[in-house]
Amino acid sequence: MRLGRGLAIGAGVTVLAGFGLGLTVGSAADPAKLPTARKLPADLCERLGDVSAFFPKGSNPKLAQTGFKDVRCRASVDERSQSTYTSARLGVTVTPHAATPGSSAPQVARRSFDTRPWIVIKDRPYPTKIQRAENGEEQWAMKVITVRGDVVVEVEYAAHPIRREATEAALLILADRAMWEAK
Repeated sequence: MRLGRGLAIGAGVTVLAGFGLGLTVGSAADPAKLPTARKLPADLCERLGDVSAFFPKGSNPKLAQTGFKDVRCRASVDERSQSTYTSARLGVTVTPHAATPGSSAPQVARRSFDTRPWIVIKDRPYPTKIQRAENGEEQWAMKVITVRGDVVVEVEYAAHPIRREATEAALLILADRAMWEAK
């Protein structure tokens, strides 16, 4: 009798705990009701304008746009296509963030930005970081990331031969332009 009563009490406690846990967790979120990130312009890469200054003279690559949530703009010039020993790759990724339960869209974007342990660039209108890698004499690979509101912009560039200081300044300008055009 004691065993039966103990089993009944244990089963009752388990049912109540399961019911309480079910109420706490709730049902799965309806995908139609989840917040979405805002849409970026369909011609965002085109709006970034002329990027020929990033590429060897005589080549005039255009930024090709892909993606619909994250917009990616890419262009490159291969060394084999040049009469001189030069090459360049440029990429711009613009990512709008949506709010999540308990966080606003700008907070989600800032967390994405903060995951990069790069060098912080001071005296900028928006939080900005840079990563540099020297791959030989006048051969650099650089990445710049910036955040404003719900948008994160990352610019990647690799080229040779280039001067680091001038290239960094140009990348910061391009990142600002991408941020402006994503508004």
